[in-house]
Parts: sequence; C-alpha cells; structure tokens
Amino acid sequence: MIGLQGAGKTTTTGKLANLLRKKYNRKPLLVAADVYRPAAIDQLETLGKQLSMPVYAEDTDANPVDIVNNAMEHAKEEHLDYVLIDTAGRLHIDNDLMDELVQIKQNVDPDEVFLVVDSMTGQDAVNVAESFNEQLEISGVILTKLDGDTRGGGAALSIKAVTDKPIKFAGVGEKLDQIEVFHPERMASRILGMGDVLSLIEKAQENVDEKRAKELEEKMRTATFTLDDFLEQMGQVKNMGPLDELMDLIPGANKMKGLKNVDFDEKQIAHVEAIIQSMTTKERQEPSLMNASRRKRIAKGSGRSVSEINRLLKQFEEMKKMMKQMTNMQQGKKGKKGKKPKGLNFPFM
Repeated sequence: MIGLQGAGKTTTTGKLANLLRKKYNRKPLLVAADVYRPAAIDQLETLGKQLSMPVYAEDTDANPVDIVNNAMEHAKEEHLDYVLIDTAGRLHIDNDLMDELVQIKQNVDPDEVFLVVDSMTGQDAVNVAESFNEQLEISGVILTKLDGDTRGGGAALSIKAVTDKPIKFAGVGEKLDQIEVFHPERMASRILGMGDVLSLIEKAQENVDEKRAKELEEKMRTATFTLDDFLEQMGQVKNMGPLDELMDLIPGANKMKGLKNVDFDEKQIAHVEAIIQSMTTKERQEPSLMNASRRKRIAKGSGRSVSEINRLLKQFEEMKKMMKQMTNMQQGKKGKKGKKPKGLNFPFM
C-alpha cells in the first residue's frame, strides 16, 4: 500500500483487510512499515484492535525493509494468507521515499502494489499516480473519498488513461466497511444521476436476511405488521449505509417528486428507535392500546415529546393502510372510491 500522506492509506489498509476477511473469508496481517509519521504505528494498531485483526509492528528506529521481511516470516508462522503492508508516505514525492519503496518491493515481491489516491485532489491525483507508476510499476489504484462529490469520477478516468492501470477499489465513506470493488460502469451511472441498482442489490444481499424478509413481506400482506417488525426493518436499512447514499443508488430518485433535495436526518431514526424501544411488548404488538397516559410514559422514557409519539403512530397506521390497499390491488380487487392513499412522510425525511 503506497501513497502520499493524507490520502487515507492507513485507514484504507484496515478497510481492505476487513473486506478480505468479511467477504472472502481470508486471514490478513496488517504490517506497520511507516516509522516516520508520528502515531502511524499507533493508528494501525488501533484499527487492528477495532477489527480484532493481527498487526505486526516494531520500534520506530527499525528499518522498514527489515520490518517487512520479519512480517512475512511471522505471517507464515501464524498461517495468515494475506499480508497488507502500510508503507510510509510523504507530503510530496522524493527520492528517499521511492528508494525505500523500491527496496521493499524487491525484497517481498508483492502480488499487488496498490496506490492509494485522494480522489478529491483532482488533477494532483493524476500527477501522483503517474509519478508512482513510472518508478514502482503499480498494479492498481484505490481511490478514497469517492463519497465527497463527482470529481472522483473524473480523477478515475484520468488515472486510468495516464497509467493504464485499473482502479481496483473505492473508499465511499469513513467507516471501516465502506470500501467496495470499483465498477467503472456503476460510477458512470452515479455521475449521470442514473443510480446504481447492482450496488444497491449487493448491499441488500449482504445486510438483509432473505428468509426474514419474506416473513416480513407476508406480514405486510396480511396486515399483521407490527412496530417490532418496523424497528427490525429500520435496523436492516441502517446496516446498508446512510440513507442519502442509498437514495443516490436508486435510478431517478433525484428526480422523484418529494425526494429531490430531501435532507435525510439520521438522528431522527435514532429518535424513532428510542420511542419504539420505550414501549412494552404488548404496545408494540397492539398500538391501539396506547392511550394518553401510555403515550406520556413513552415520551418520558424515550426523551421525546408526546407530539412525536402521536406523529409516529399516525404514520405507522397510514403505512399499514397503504400496504393493505396495495395488497388488494395486487389481488385484483377494486380499491375504494375517493382519495388516493397519502404519501408517507417518514420521520427521518
């Protein structure tokens, strides 16, 4: 793992190791080969603790080439199958940095040499990629901070054109699970506002239990959907990532009436969770039980106002009615004459 300081190299090393273990069932070793930047070793060891993953490190006066050689031996002894080397960065490219990286590469003969580049730096990212590739013959690029804006898409195109090396992964957030395999056609769709259905499906497959989803679908059809079920579904959606990012993956969502420029407040989801969790099991199963005194108790327990409790319960009932109407329509029954069902105004929108 190579790159300049500030590109997110150390964090990306942790993210990639997490992806290897979580998605591909691998056993990675993180290697702290940056002995120059203050607290670089501590940062990688902290990531290792968060991920419950082994980290190989030595004192800051050790030679990085020796550290890497010793780490390789350690990985073999511990039967670890991937070694991710977090090398030193610089504020700018210099001969000392390149000489050290060349030595490390010659000693360990890595399968991959990934250049970590901050996509927000635009043309600078392209210049950095060209310089590193000329001297180290990189095998691929990892773009960080692609969740920032669409400039990253332009950087990706330019880097590929200049180096003729693929963009392998993309960092799409600050959390350790927010890294994904880079798909150029999906990035193009996002830039053009066309969404990214395949990425959305993959997120759902990774975070939603298919069997449980079918059970909840049946509950919706039979109008037996409870606040407990609603709470569970909210948790599954949260696991898929921030709501605004999920909406970006839905084709045409930015043009849908009522959704354009909507601010999805993640804090409101926590408020809804607190309200539901302050209810008794019976109340979650039968919201009709909640009289004024019960609502006051729930408001006090959740730290929210009674008006918020009332609004949530009203929205929940509207949602159940809409589900019932949609089910009737699917079964070929004619809906009731009159007004169409109201659109849902969820508390986190």
